[in-house]
Amino acid sequence: MIERSYGILEGKSHKSFIDEIGKKIVDLKIEGNAIENLSLKERKKVEKFLGEEEYNAIHRGYDVAVPKGESFADVEKRVREFIIYLKKFIRKNKVNVAISAHGNSIRLFRKIMENAARNQATEWFIPYDRVFIYKIKI
Repeated sequence: MIERSYGILEGKSHKSFIDEIGKKIVDLKIEGNAIENLSLKERKKVEKFLGEEEYNAIHRGYDVAVPKGESFADVEKRVREFIIYLKKFIRKNKVNVAISAHGNSIRLFRKIMENAARNQATEWFIPYDRVFIYKIKI
């Protein structure tokens, strides 16, 4: 299963995203008000805070998509469609299957298969060495 697309953020580190976005938000949305009167040190703190808030909204916000990328909701739709296909395949061929996927895709598989809430799914730590087993009645 293909991982969540991070669009324009593909390949960027968390720190570089926070630094870059924090500066853009300050320049585009706040420029002209009281922030321009802050010292350089205080302005850097605001930039970092805004960058971190934007990062958190994108990183764990369910409906927030990265520009030219996907939100968790988008990935859930993709995973849900795949599960529907997979159930038909299992019934038709009477086989077991193994799925290999990245953390965010697995997060949405688990959400669907375990009937978990959105906030629960976004908070899960997905270990690299864990196997999740689900039985589907056919």
